[in-house]
Amino acid sequence: MAVSTFNEDFVELVKNNPSLYNWGLPLYKDEDFKHQTWKEIGEALGESVEVCRRRWRSLRTRYRRELTTMERGERPAHKRKWMYFDNLSFLYNFLQKKENNSIAAEYSSSEEGKDTRSMVFSRGLKRE
Repeated sequence: MAVSTFNEDFVELVKNNPSLYNWGLPLYKDEDFKHQTWKEIGEALGESVEVCRRRWRSLRTRYRRELTTMERGERPAHKRKWMYFDNLSFLYNFLQKKENNSIAAEYSSSEEGKDTRSMVFSRGLKRE
């Protein structure tokens, strides 16, 4: 089976099992049910549960990165859209935005004219 065909078949099987990606469903938290679902997907494709889970994480992560790049307008004009982007578009409403954990440094002048540095964390914490 060619990689593209495998990935397309794989994505379709996952899409048909929303308990694997829809965190709003009660079965999303049922690890036994999800393990059985991964087992069935693996059997259908001739792969192990571990391979299927790893492949899913990889495809989902790439979709998230591609989506972020598109939303920020950072895609170079010469670069084509990732070949599985449309296949994974069903995930759009199920991806939670990750908090940006980057630290921004702010510099301000103190009353004595010295520069002081305060760190502002994206979670709203301020450290001096």
